[in-house]
Amino acid sequence: MLDVTVAGCVRASQKPWDSIVEEAKEEASFTEKQLREHATEIDVLTHYRRIPDTGRLIFCIMYGYDMLLPKGMEPLPSSPEVTKFQRMSTQEVIDAMKDGKFRHSYNMFIIDFFIQHKIIPENDDLVARLHRPFPVPYVLD
Repeated sequence: MLDVTVAGCVRASQKPWDSIVEEAKEEASFTEKQLREHATEIDVLTHYRRIPDTGRLIFCIMYGYDMLLPKGMEPLPSSPEVTKFQRMSTQEVIDAMKDGKFRHSYNMFIIDFFIQHKIIPENDDLVARLHRPFPVPYVLD
């Protein structure tokens, strides 16, 4: 399935920045220096879903970063998890989302990106769904 350029889990002992540095190196061959120069923290998205087999809820806090790549800086696969990187136009991304080609949870980041960059109009209900309150306490660092 299609995915965002870099993604991964933040371990309980990690800060989100440390996780993205680790994942960016592992998946796309980006250095911490490149991230510090070009990546910007954009949003924290929350969601939860029910596991069909058990009925249990999984609560997710997703930290998002945007990175405008300067000329000559391209992601290079450096993990067996990554086959290739490909640039896609906005319409290609929208079509791929409609066809269910992206990993489900990353559609949220794409929609959030589209709202932030005014590709789609801001909608209070949609924004609220991207930032759902959890029915349990949680702490963000």
